[in-house]
Amino acid sequence: MGPAARGQLALLRFLIGKFGPVQGPLQMAQLVAHQARPFSGFATSGFHSCAPMAWGPYAAQVHVEPVGAARNLLAWRDFGADIESRLQRGPLTWRVQAQFYTDDRSTPIEDGRVTWTSEKVTVATLVCDDLVDVEGDRFDPWNALTDHQPLGEIMRARKVAYLPSFQNRT
Repeated sequence: MGPAARGQLALLRFLIGKFGPVQGPLQMAQLVAHQARPFSGFATSGFHSCAPMAWGPYAAQVHVEPVGAARNLLAWRDFGADIESRLQRGPLTWRVQAQFYTDDRSTPIEDGRVTWTSEKVTVATLVCDDLVDVEGDRFDPWNALTDHQPLGEIMRARKVAYLPSFQNRT
């Protein structure tokens, strides 16, 4: 069981041991602040893959960051309605960024606990200007070209879980 699962004091001790007596509590404060901040909707929140994927002969984590979307503190009431009302006013835009593998220490493929420190490179802009029906879609990172297959133990574990999840939805 990890330190976070054993409680806040165990997590703080772990962070102090890993980052030191000054940086450890600062890391804890950042975690608490991040958890206290309510989810403001899909149009205003960034997302990332957390685990790497193949980019041809390379490996990278994928990040998607909103561009120019104002936070809606009431979005939590109906996330779908929030997106729909935003699209009525104009398209939604996200920056698609890749954070490439550099070495086993700072960007490990097999250890999902390490926050990658390599630079994020903007590789595309994603623009959504219409609602689409996604109920029949299959969210599965393994539903990809061989050149873009997921990498690492976390993604291999997801492969086992995602297909039955999709099959149980239909």
